[in-house]
Amino acid sequence: MISIVVPVLGRDHQIEPLLENISQATSVDHEVVFVCSPNDLSARKECEASGARTLISTWPPGAGDFAKKIAVAYANTDREWIFQGATDIEFSTGWDIAALETARKTGALVVGTNDEGNPSVVLGNHSTHTLIARSYCDNPGASMDGPGSVFSLEYAHNFVDQELVNLAKARGVWAFAQDSVVRHNHPHWGRAEMDSTYTLGLSSFGRDRITFNRRRMLWAKPAR
Repeated sequence: MISIVVPVLGRDHQIEPLLENISQATSVDHEVVFVCSPNDLSARKECEASGARTLISTWPPGAGDFAKKIAVAYANTDREWIFQGATDIEFSTGWDIAALETARKTGALVVGTNDEGNPSVVLGNHSTHTLIARSYCDNPGASMDGPGSVFSLEYAHNFVDQELVNLAKARGVWAFAQDSVVRHNHPHWGRAEMDSTYTLGLSSFGRDRITFNRRRMLWAKPAR
């Protein structure tokens, strides 16, 4: 039912604990799909040794690496739902049931989970890690890039989730699952130390904000 997609860049020590956590917290039919960079040998070895499905991105780390890894997983999986994960998250028991129940009740195709960190997420206005219907990615596409897209490849890293959520809201296919807790263990919330992966992601924040502000005019409603 769900492909839990995990883009990987370094942090090979997080792979085994994440898999154990997913196994304990997830009750519906699911698969874990790691997507590694070809030259990230240590993390790639750990993912492959774990027994989980491991895909290799054809792009080296750089602009759009995160979104491209999600795109690789989307193109190579076929489950009904795609969950956009990461190595620095922690699933609570029943997160999957709560998210799918929200989708059933509301008809939403993009369901936000509660990361218990980002203030906008806690209020139910945003989602950092999201359950997305494959049919929605197929057509019309989960980003403004059109059919067959999950996240836009125009972003280096940041704001892909803002476009996903804001576009889904504009189309009326968004819902937030308050009780679907997928904790984000990020330095911004005091839950982790900065490392090279976080630093790389944050380095493009300003450029990605400009990209987001330019693209948002494609779906934003006119001011009244």
